[in-house]
Amino acid sequence: MIIQPDSRFNSLFRSFARVGSFVVVFIGCLVLLGWSFDIAILKSVLPGTVTMKANTAVGFLLASASLWLALSDLTDRRIRSLKQACAVVVTLIGLLTLFQYLSGLDLGIDQLLFQEPAGTVSTSNPGRMSPNTALNFLLIGLGLLLLDWETRHGHNPAQFLIILAGVIALLGLLGYAYGVSELYGLLNYTSMAVNTVAAFIVLCLAMLFARPEAGLMAIIISSKVGGFLARRLLPVALVVPIALGWIGLLGERAGLYDTEFGVSLIEVANSAILVIVILATAHALNRVDFARHNAEEALRLAYTDLEKRVTERTFELAVSERIFRDLAETSFVGIYRTSLKGEILYVNAALAHMMGFDSPEEMKRAGVLTRYRDPRERQTLLASLQRDGKVESFEAVLLTRSESPLHNLMSVTLNNDIMTGTIVDITARKHAEEALRQSEERFRSTLESMMEGCQIIGFDWRYLFINDAAVRQGMLKKDEMIGHTMSECYPGIENTEMFTSLRYCMDERTSHRMINEFVYPDGSKGWFELSIQPAPNGIFILSSNITARKQAEEQLRNFNAELEQRIAERTLDYQKAKEEAKNANLAKSEFLSRMSHELRTPLNSILGFAQLMEMEELDAEFEKNIKHILKAGRHLLDMINEILDIARIDAGRLFLSPEPVELQSLILETLDIVSPLAYQRLITLELSGFPGECRIRQGRPPAA
Repeated sequence: MIIQPDSRFNSLFRSFARVGSFVVVFIGCLVLLGWSFDIAILKSVLPGTVTMKANTAVGFLLASASLWLALSDLTDRRIRSLKQACAVVVTLIGLLTLFQYLSGLDLGIDQLLFQEPAGTVSTSNPGRMSPNTALNFLLIGLGLLLLDWETRHGHNPAQFLIILAGVIALLGLLGYAYGVSELYGLLNYTSMAVNTVAAFIVLCLAMLFARPEAGLMAIIISSKVGGFLARRLLPVALVVPIALGWIGLLGERAGLYDTEFGVSLIEVANSAILVIVILATAHALNRVDFARHNAEEALRLAYTDLEKRVTERTFELAVSERIFRDLAETSFVGIYRTSLKGEILYVNAALAHMMGFDSPEEMKRAGVLTRYRDPRERQTLLASLQRDGKVESFEAVLLTRSESPLHNLMSVTLNNDIMTGTIVDITARKHAEEALRQSEERFRSTLESMMEGCQIIGFDWRYLFINDAAVRQGMLKKDEMIGHTMSECYPGIENTEMFTSLRYCMDERTSHRMINEFVYPDGSKGWFELSIQPAPNGIFILSSNITARKQAEEQLRNFNAELEQRIAERTLDYQKAKEEAKNANLAKSEFLSRMSHELRTPLNSILGFAQLMEMEELDAEFEKNIKHILKAGRHLLDMINEILDIARIDAGRLFLSPEPVELQSLILETLDIVSPLAYQRLITLELSGFPGECRIRQGRPPAA
């Protein structure tokens, strides 16, 4: 018979078991503390009564530790070994102590931890626990060893051992309650202490509650009527008689009534309480039975309603199946159902046409859905289905009837070893993707081979693409830039004018051109001409290195500045020279003017005396000389006038007026002037080949 436990009591009892084991540990620690500091109340609780021995406290600690490890449900072998070791030590403590009582030997284990003086209250051997305590430890140790063992019939032997130990502890409790020492002590041997009795009762209950789903405890926590009655009646059966007997004994000892009246009173009270409990239990059972009857009636109505709904649902499913089949047959998406082995159960017309068949029936006979270009794709699909139960958007390549590859996108579910799925033909999309990939490769190759730097910056300011020219311009490695932000590659770039232009293009999606001086992290500089354009995934930057041009422009500007400076210096020198020449001309003009006046005065005197001498009667030779003097004087006077004319020309007061001259007369006059000087120096002057009139005309300047 299978007993259905109530999960609520299962968790509640296990929680009590943990608390109980902790309480027993607490009692054991208090007793050891009392032995360590000789505190009597911690060792015996009640003054003048027997003490819990140190070995007893150690046994409780080991038993609680073993129970706590059993409640932890840990599967580690070391934990299980430690739990069993604690149980074995508890068993040995009880067994060796009983052996000492039966054999009369002293093995030296009683006062191994602490010394107890002889003659202690209710103690036959100092430091030795009572025989019933030793027997309880033997039973509890065996119970811990057999805690998880059940017979073929579902019995748990450990529970019988624990119940027997609990009965012995309960007798000790009755002995202390009724004042009957024989119940907690045997003959003249050491008695069981009151704190030992309490610890054993708590420990036995904790051990029973540790495995509530096994053995007798399964009956108590059952969700059936038997479990309900057990939980109702067992506490009453255990507590009420003991409590009434104790109360009756107190009244009898107090002299309130005699023994016969006390027994009668106890029997009446027992009967009354039993009647009350029975009536309360019957009432509770009636409520349970009424609730069960209502539940059965509700279940019957629900079953009737369910049958009706199943009929309606069956009809709806038939209609839905018809609609689904119509949709499947008219869909352009391939729909199929197959077994795991590849046997085709259903295909629609669209899938049959994809695979090159004239009809679904022809395709079902061919069984081609297992023909993958790469068999590993089918293995991957089946593994994913068996692991997850469904696969979405799985790309594969099937071979059609004509062995042509069919690129498709599958979505499949697995239910009861039946695969149901859809197939979408993506061959055209794959071809388009391949063409796009090739175009992208060509585009990327073109960008890589460009002399200008090309960069694509994402919306998160990370480098998505950068060609070799841009890498050289950026003076970083490509793997140090791709996937990293501009701020990570060039700290502080967000504060530059260039980044402001980049952000404007990123936000406003407008193109922009600029010339930027870029400062590298090492402090060097470079000039770049940037063309910034919005791109679908960010911005595109085309950069040309114009550093050499900028340097040439800078050199040209420096050269122009130097040339302008030199021109200014030369102009200043020219102005100074011009001023000096002007001053020199003024001085020359003044000199010529003075000289002409100074020469004209004596010359006029010479000409005057020569003219007077010419008027006199002179010989031919002397007359010739006078004429020569007059001619030379007049020539000198003309030269003085010409010098004055030159001075007037320099002063801007006279303008030249070119006129034709008689060349022959000019030459003869010149010869007459210089011939006396030539004669003095013994120089002979000859004039030959005199030009004719025609020749002289040719020498005249052209008419204006």
